[in-house]
Amino acid sequence: MMNAYLNLGDIMKLRKLDTKAFDYYRQASELSNEIQSDYGKAYALIQSSALFTRQNDFETAAKLAHEGLQLSQQQKHAKLQKEAHHQLFTYYESKGQSAEALKHFLKYTSIKDTLFNQTSRKEIIRLRAEYETEKKEREIAQLNEEKALQQLEIDRQKNLQIITILIALTLLSAAAFFHSRSRIKQLAINNKLEKQKYEVEQKLLRAQINPHFIFNSLNSIQGYIIGNHIDK
Repeated sequence: MMNAYLNLGDIMKLRKLDTKAFDYYRQASELSNEIQSDYGKAYALIQSSALFTRQNDFETAAKLAHEGLQLSQQQKHAKLQKEAHHQLFTYYESKGQSAEALKHFLKYTSIKDTLFNQTSRKEIIRLRAEYETEKKEREIAQLNEEKALQQLEIDRQKNLQIITILIALTLLSAAAFFHSRSRIKQLAINNKLEKQKYEVEQKLLRAQINPHFIFNSLNSIQGYIIGNHIDK
């Protein structure tokens, strides 16, 4: 709630609605006392000081700026100290007290430069971190791309091997098929030739048997005649 009131006070201050801004800073200051937040109280005091400066109430502005500066120094909050010194510089400049005005102006610029340097260092660190992150991301992306290309090459080699094996198996199968077919055909021819050979041999045997059989029969008949076995 305290931070919300401080933010609302800043918004009203930017809109130059000073009365509402004062009211929000007052509520934020009351809450800061309840929760014992020196930061909230210092912030409300310094921003209220700026409002009084804008209304040319430099005395009140200086009083609040001093209180805010003391609290911000206790908190070691550089940004609030910078704002307080700026308000005090404006006050002493309006009073014509050049020495005090210069003192607060130098402190204001010193803190401002320190904050700027800190911000610059943080920005450099942030940019360097982003650069390193992007560099690593690019390296990772490049490695992933190379890995993907290697995987594609591996897959291509595997596919080539598979295709080569399939072609070899197809050729071997075709060769085995034609060899088997040729062998079967040759066996069929051989069987046919064997059959023809057997038939020829049978014919030859029959051709040889018939004269022998007739010759033997006549000899037997002749033998029976000579032996006077007429009936046989």
